[in-house]
Amino acid sequence: MAKPEVQTVNIHLTNQIIQNGEMNQFQVKTQGQFVQLGPIIYLRYQEDAPALARVTIKLSSQQEVMIKRQPQGEASTKLIFDQRQPRRFAYQTPYGSFWLRSQTQQMQLFLAQDPLNGQLKLQYQLFNELKLIGSYKLRLLFEQ
Repeated sequence: MAKPEVQTVNIHLTNQIIQNGEMNQFQVKTQGQFVQLGPIIYLRYQEDAPALARVTIKLSSQQEVMIKRQPQGEASTKLIFDQRQPRRFAYQTPYGSFWLRSQTQQMQLFLAQDPLNGQLKLQYQLFNELKLIGSYKLRLLFEQ
């Protein structure tokens, strides 16, 4: 098994959320790690707000992304996005888990090696068993 390639990167994440007709936008600027293990890429960083949390973004192909968020002292949450089909997954909260479905509307991934940099654009909707929870636009930039 090949040894993973780990590099420090600057990360800038913007997340636009529309829920119940209201729009909110959040930004994260931090340092993180770019880890490549074969064809799979992981971006790892730490969020400070709203609570301290480790975040891992797994880019396994041009069509599938997984975002795992592990708040300190709480259960981790994992969101799965697939450009080919809706994905159903259990979403963990401090109060228990419930089922969500993601509908990926747009996914674009750009990677360059020299110097190392990239961009992920992800536009999706989340649904619970009954209705639309919200529409989201995520833009992640990273560079060495």
